[in-house]
Amino acid sequence: HRLIRRQRQMCIRDRLLLDNISSFYKSSFLVNPAVYEKIFDKLQLQKTYGDCKELKVLDIYPGPGQQSLIFNEKFRPKQHLLMDDRPKFTKFWKNHLQSSHLQMSTLNPFDWESYLMLIDYQKIFQPEKQPRSHINDKFLVMANVTDKKYEGLIMQWYNCIGQKNWLQRYGRVKMLIWVPTSTAIKLLAKPGFKARSRASLVAETFTESSLIAMTDDTEVKKMDPEVMQEHNPILINHNDTVPNKKLKIPMALLSVSPRDFNVDKENWDYVTKQLMIQKITPFKDSVESLGPGGKDYFIKQINSDEFMERSPGSFTAQEYIKLTDIFSKWPFKPDIFMSFFNPNQEE
Repeated sequence: HRLIRRQRQMCIRDRLLLDNISSFYKSSFLVNPAVYEKIFDKLQLQKTYGDCKELKVLDIYPGPGQQSLIFNEKFRPKQHLLMDDRPKFTKFWKNHLQSSHLQMSTLNPFDWESYLMLIDYQKIFQPEKQPRSHINDKFLVMANVTDKKYEGLIMQWYNCIGQKNWLQRYGRVKMLIWVPTSTAIKLLAKPGFKARSRASLVAETFTESSLIAMTDDTEVKKMDPEVMQEHNPILINHNDTVPNKKLKIPMALLSVSPRDFNVDKENWDYVTKQLMIQKITPFKDSVESLGPGGKDYFIKQINSDEFMERSPGSFTAQEYIKLTDIFSKWPFKPDIFMSFFNPNQEE
């Protein structure tokens, strides 16, 4: 109760301070400590990180740092480094966060070389590499990429999980990411839902992505109803976010836990890209996009008229893995590195 009272006092003080920030760079941030308590209860981070005494946290684009302060106060990780290069926020840090336990870096999180500089050269932040048999219990990534211009970056992060590179070279590193709700809809869409895309396949195949919270606005109705029922997210009032006067940004918090997978990534990339171009076309017709003679080959291998009548947008992650396995064994499959770029391709 003492912690909650201190957080409420901090919230009132910080809301007044935050009014002095002239720009939030088209991003949105939750600032209510009581809502954060609900979120942290739902996440049950102690199951993965124990008492957090050995945990290192890399906090990407934390903005004014309210989540960072509340997280650090509650869990007291071994190291907690904020990484943001936006001047309005870094100035706010210097004025108000210098006395905290947080470390700060003004390297640009969008630049991949920044992570090499931070970890390999400056050696300011050095996470422990762990085997992929479990979620890395000493390294956590948090991020706020609620500006819609970062959607491509979010998709790159998911692809890095599939490639096991970037920060995922340290094992299965959990990520807590605030994203635009429109992006969460694409990533979480179930097979057959209209928003189903290759992004959904990447998320379903290589991660266990959970919808923890989202702002309560018109975007809620656009989310796959099956996802809403399964994940039961905490609904956030925009009054508990900043900025909330003129620009109210729909956002969602995703908990992204990488899976331990063994997938032929190159062939999987080719199969999913080619088929999801025609996601509503029956497989018996869209299969030819995999290469000449593909229809005859796949009909024999699958031996199911019902499956051939289905559309690629209805296939599950496991079904795509099976299709990739069939494709990889095709004696006359095309050279996938010679396939041309299709401007209509979904990402």
